[in-house]
Amino acid sequence: MPGQKQLAKLLGVSGQTVELALGLLEKDGILVGQGTGRRRKIVLPEGHTPPALRVGILVCDSADQDFIVDLRHLLERAGHVPFFPDKTLIDLGMDVRRVSRLVQKTKADAWVVVSASREVLNGSRRRRHRPSRCSGVRKDCRSRARNRTR
Repeated sequence: MPGQKQLAKLLGVSGQTVELALGLLEKDGILVGQGTGRRRKIVLPEGHTPPALRVGILVCDSADQDFIVDLRHLLERAGHVPFFPDKTLIDLGMDVRRVSRLVQKTKADAWVVVSASREVLNGSRRRRHRPSRCSGVRKDCRSRARNRTR
């Protein structure tokens, strides 16, 4: 868990506000202090199950879906709901605006983007959804996207 100063900066509030909030969370038993200068530990209530996330996996082309099956199985075993959207990066022409529209219109809590161009990954950083990155899976994806748009 971030420290008090980091939380204040991240949330845009005063250090006193963070200190009071952390104190209330400790009183409620959600946080446990580890001593002076050490970070607090988050303690989940007994029987608490974290919510499942709906995770979109955006691949270069449909052939990559078979390649990334291990990731899908790991997410499922962890209790999440992975899915592949109806379009791939090649279908979208590796275009930042088109990828962004797909991400915005598709209901997902998180995204994994496989073999996207630097422009797509950097473009998504400026937007609300920030994908996890899997790079180097298919080196020829960008050239295939360019060839398809010609």
